[in-house]
Formats: sequence, structure tokens, C-alpha cells
Amino acid sequence: MSSTSEMYEEWKKYSVEDHLDTKLGWYPSELQDTKVDGYTITCHFRPFAKQYKQNLGRTEMLFENCTVAELARSFQDHYDMDKALLQYKKVEVNEAEKSFTHYCLYKTPIYFPFMHKRDLLLKISLDEEVTGDGSTFICFQDIEHPDFPLPKRTKRVSYFMAATMTQVGDNVALKGFDHNDMKNTVLNMVVEEDIIGEFKYIMDRMKQNRAGPPKHVTTAEAYADWKKCAVEDVKDKKKWKTTLLQDKKEDGFTVTCYERPFDKKFKQILVSTDAVFENCTIAEFAPALQDHFERDKALLKYEKVPVSDEENSLAHYVCYKSPFPLMYHRDLVMKITIDENVTGDGSTFILLQDIQHPDFPLPPKTLRVNYSMSIKLTQDGENMILKSFDHNDMKNTVLNMFCEVAVVDEFKYILAQMKENREKE
Repeated sequence: MSSTSEMYEEWKKYSVEDHLDTKLGWYPSELQDTKVDGYTITCHFRPFAKQYKQNLGRTEMLFENCTVAELARSFQDHYDMDKALLQYKKVEVNEAEKSFTHYCLYKTPIYFPFMHKRDLLLKISLDEEVTGDGSTFICFQDIEHPDFPLPKRTKRVSYFMAATMTQVGDNVALKGFDHNDMKNTVLNMVVEEDIIGEFKYIMDRMKQNRAGPPKHVTTAEAYADWKKCAVEDVKDKKKWKTTLLQDKKEDGFTVTCYERPFDKKFKQILVSTDAVFENCTIAEFAPALQDHFERDKALLKYEKVPVSDEENSLAHYVCYKSPFPLMYHRDLVMKITIDENVTGDGSTFILLQDIQHPDFPLPPKTLRVNYSMSIKLTQDGENMILKSFDHNDMKNTVLNMFCEVAVVDEFKYILAQMKENREKE
């Protein structure tokens, strides 16, 4: 693995070449002062390893209305956005040496169905001192890692890129050189669309970083919405529709559900649920509700997600199997918060909502679910009363339809978790 000093020396060696000298093999690409949303780009190429048809690329860019710091961060941390990925993992973030390491496994191109997949372990480092002229040096290199051996039917890509980034007023000027070996002469060919596509991911990530993390709904806001729904008359057939769950008796609980349209365009529905749980306290039901998701038999993947200890919350990452052969999987990062004070009447309020988390980017061939559920739990002697409202977007009009079996199964999972918790005490 090369140091930033060594990679900067290689950058300097390329930078003194006259990229207009055709005798050296340099030729212009289709990208010549090409204006794209947020930047202008010019690229030239020359042969680098003729026997493998590898090229050395020279790229000059001007990014508008940004700083070196935010551009560099987007360069270092955008790889999860690539739609060609089969698998992605952020391997390491080393703040001390200002480096990110990523593992990427790419799909086989559709026009080469029998070709081996390609993967890459890529380390991206920043050095603000090596140039000596105030610019920031960023370098990309393929590395090896003991936790990521080469998978079967896969070839590992070699990759080099080195660039300087200089603040010019409100803009950033970039000058970079790159070469890679995709282990295939056709894949080593220059494709301008791929270059533009890569920079789109970088610009999109910079926009996301500027916007900051999405704001989550507070329990106070959710309870205010819950109260608005609670005053609606679910017996009003002009607005609400009965489901098959009408005083449905199951082992340990009775449940009734109604539904009405929530978002007609996407056929999303709002579901009202009333349930009575027998011989149950809020104190044992609420923790079981927070921590039962691993029991779901439809799961492909589950992981508990770290959240702040400042509030009574748990979070989970769940990825569900596709119910239909050609349909994408669905996933969700779910946060569950318990608030014993917000109602003001001694009941307990629970909010379930989808959140974004930097450690859980969207996997390939997966759609992320939007979900919101507000629950009020009230103790009634030895029993507990649940009243909730929920809506979700499964990114499919069929999957957005009400499913009685799913409601019953969810409650069964919670009661199974509660039983396990009791046995541990």
C-alpha cells in the first residue's frame, strides 16, 4: 500500500505531461468543458498498459459553490449509492489519518451474463500538507483486507486515482489522474457516461450532507396526530371500512381493525387497531413490543441498531424476503420510543417510525419501507388496552393493502417475547 507522499509523486509525474501532445498518445474525450449540474468537466486519455487496453485519465473540474472540505467528504463516502452494487460494506473510517475504506461487489454487466463479478477494496485518504501549496490531496488505491477474501467467480479490480483540490473563491478546482484494471479489455474501455454517473453520486451525497440527517417525529408530535385520529368515528362507513378483524379472539388477546385511505395516489391506508391483552401489564408488554422483531419468520436479515441513551428507545434493522419471485426485497430501520409522560393521563405512549442510519445504506435490489405507528397503552385491571393508528408505504400498491394475518402474527410475536422475558425473571 502506497503512502500519500508516494501517490503525490506519481501525480506530479503525470501532471508535467502535455496532455495536448498526441505523440504521447493523449486524446480528448467527449467531455470537453462539459457543463453538468454543479460542475464543469474536461477529460483526456492516453494508453497506460497497452496489452490490457488500460488508459490513464486526466480530469480537470470546477465545482461550483462548495468548499474543499465538503467536496472531499463526499468523494470519500458516496460508494453505497452506486446502483451497480451487489454488496457494499464500509470497512473502516480512520479519522486520525483521514481515510475511508470501502468494500464493493459489483453486478455482472447485463450484456455479459457469463462474466465473473468484479469487486474492489478501496481506501481513500486525504492529505492537506503534502502538496505544500495549500491545496488538499486526495488519493484512491485498491488494498487487501483479511476480512474480505476474494469471493468465488469474482475478479478483484485494481484502482488508482490521485487529485488535488484547490479552493478558488466560492468554487473548487480539481486536477486528477486515474487508471484502473477491470481484468477485461472491454471493461477497461473509457465510458463517459460512467464518469458522469460517478460524479452524480458525489454531488448527491454532498447535497445530503448539507441537508443533514432527516428530522424524526417527536413523541409529542406523534401523540398530537394520534389524538386527531382518535376522535374520528371508525363506524362512519363513508370514511372507514371494516376489516376481517372484528372482535377477533386469539390466544391472549382480542383485536378489531378498521381502515381508511391515507394517500390515495399510492393506495396507502390508515389502520385503526383496538386490542385487549389478557393478564398483562404495560410494564411487561412495552419492552416486548420494543424488542420482538427478530422473531419475524419473513426476515432475511436482522440487526439491532445503536441509538442514543437519552431517550427510552430501541432501534432495529430488518430486511424482509420478497413475497413474489421478481419483486425486490423490503428493508427498514425502525426506531421504537416509549414515553410515559406525554399523554398526561397515566397511560403509556409508544412511537414506531422509520429512520435513516449511516451504518445501514440501502442494499441492492431492495426498497426501503416508510413506517409510522402510534400506540396508546392503558391498564384496565389485570388486562391492558391498546389503541393504535398506523400507516406505511411498502413502495407497492399491492403490498400496501391491509393484511389481517400480519396484524395477528405481529401480536403473537410480541406475546412470545413477553413470555420469554417473564421466564428470564
